[in-house]
Amino acid sequence: MELGNDTVETLSAVGLTTEPGELAFLLIRRSLTKALFDLVGESASQYLTQSNKDSMALTEQLDFSIASQETQIDHKFLDRPADIPLLRDVQQILNQWLEIHGLSPSSAQTIVERLPTYFVYALNQEWRQNAKTYQPLLQVIDTPFTKAGEREWAWAAYNALLQRRIHEGIFDEPFSLSQIYIPLNAYYQEDTYKKDTGDEISRLGRNRRRVVVSLEKELERWLASPNPQDTIRVISGGPGSGKSSFARIFSARIAQAGKGKGALRSTSPD
Repeated sequence: MELGNDTVETLSAVGLTTEPGELAFLLIRRSLTKALFDLVGESASQYLTQSNKDSMALTEQLDFSIASQETQIDHKFLDRPADIPLLRDVQQILNQWLEIHGLSPSSAQTIVERLPTYFVYALNQEWRQNAKTYQPLLQVIDTPFTKAGEREWAWAAYNALLQRRIHEGIFDEPFSLSQIYIPLNAYYQEDTYKKDTGDEISRLGRNRRRVVVSLEKELERWLASPNPQDTIRVISGGPGSGKSSFARIFSARIAQAGKGKGALRSTSPD
């Protein structure tokens, strides 16, 4: 849907404003518009026959929904932007729009459920790319970016990216990896020793046994108990066994829980 990019560019050309309320409106509108067109263009464009013609109708409904609600921009919003009530209204609008254009209710709902993650990612990108535009907001609210350095800002953006990755459509279907992922089990081999007393001189015999574990819980325990002598874990398996999918899901969950930075620091030589 090329109209999505055109719409975002048009919004950028509206002009800069210095009123915090107008800036907040602009931030939410740009982010939601980008999230909507990215999501629909990626997941449903092949099903929509008149998407370019009717996209403006969707944008107009979005404008009305934003204007009719009072959305508070504060540190809670920027900490958990996906929790704002406005987003639920937009999801309903998107759901109706998709069904009107021929998607089944189940497919439409599957796509709609992914919107919050796309919005959070778009919000981070919009704020970072136009930081000077939104600078007046920093003077009236305490945002995560007020006192945070570039490193913390980068972590917030990276977390949003990880969440977006697991909510992207796969196999040209409306569903995402996070919606079909099944937790994996794994095993490691453990050496066991037994004493052979059949001879006059005792001998140690070694056996190996498989220990089956929940892969996610096992790695969480490893991260929770940093050990300089145990800084690397290797996951192996055949093609299609789920290694890459697990890595995406696990990284996103660790980052969302706020554990990613600590885990990385625990492996630092100093």
